[in-house]
Amino acid sequence: MPLTPLLPAIDPATIIADYRGRAISRATFVAHISAIAAALPEGGNVLNLCADRYAFAVGLLAAIVRKAITILPNSAGPEHVASVASQHAELGVLGDRSSTPVLDLPFIDIEKLIHDSKIPATAAHPIPMIDFDQVIAQVYTSGSTGTPKAHQKTFGRMQLNILAGAERFWHV
Repeated sequence: MPLTPLLPAIDPATIIADYRGRAISRATFVAHISAIAAALPEGGNVLNLCADRYAFAVGLLAAIVRKAITILPNSAGPEHVASVASQHAELGVLGDRSSTPVLDLPFIDIEKLIHDSKIPATAAHPIPMIDFDQVIAQVYTSGSTGTPKAHQKTFGRMQLNILAGAERFWHV
């Protein structure tokens, strides 16, 4: 099982995102991932309901680090979320709101953890190595032709797809 780094090797000071009007360096991004990963149980399933793209990315990568599978329903509608939640054991919810729409599940407020994170961005956070074949997500189809179906995605395949997309857009 080949291992690959969670993130590519770039200068930690490189700005990689804008979050709430604040420039986020790679070092800060890794610190945020580490803070969220520390709050997650290892293994299990995570329902990522973050609306903000940065919070979603931090939650997804933190779940990968903790070897949790991110469950991605076909809709954020309450009936779809409830249906998907009922199909998964050991499910927690990641969100960027102050409360969860799934009241009977453990909830982690990513916004609060990012805001309250005391981990300095300058601290050396090692980049985790991830198994190429690690299942990282279950993505649900739209259900337009029947019941939505879950498709498992591995870290390696997702990474290869992202790299292929980057090559098409930026000719790297």
